Amino acid sequence: MDNGVLWRQRRQEEVRILVNTEQGVLLLKRPYPPVWEMPGGEIDRGESPAEAAVRETREETGLQVQLTGLVGTFRRRGWLGGTVYLYRATPIGGQLAANEEAHHLAYFPAERDIRLMLPWHRPYWQRAFASPTDDVAVQHVRTRDVLVMVALTVGYQLGLLQDPVAQGRASSPDEP
Repeated sequence: MDNGVLWRQRRQEEVRILVNTEQGVLLLKRPYPPVWEMPGGEIDRGESPAEAAVRETREETGLQVQLTGLVGTFRRRGWLGGTVYLYRATPIGGQLAANEEAHHLAYFPAERDIRLMLPWHRPYWQRAFASPTDDVAVQHVRTRDVLVMVALTVGYQLGLLQDPVAQGRASSPDEP
């Protein structure tokens, strides 16, 4: 999210990356909203989606990855409209490290239901071990989805929602 803006006025192309390891799938938690998501972000001008996936993963997690395939493409309508390219990757180097973009990093089993996740990211998470597809899925990000994001943020800040890492149910890079 750029400068705290809740929505964008233009269509955007972005990537999300499912970094798979023996420990699970890597997720990060941003400072705002405080929810878990896959590494990813906007594709820079002149950059291919694959190049953006490698760059975003390195910037947000410290890991160098090798992409193992395009898992799916999503066209978002409504709020946050644009195109999302979802890649699968494996780490090949670097060192996992939290930073200003990703305050927490943790591995989760793909079958785990992550309650602190944006509604429009759930379809990406569900594809963690699915077969790649050339189909383009259409997502409708509605006002209620944005309200869910606000409710997750407020619920978490008020202590009404538990963070799965705080409950010790995920493997964290800080754990032995």
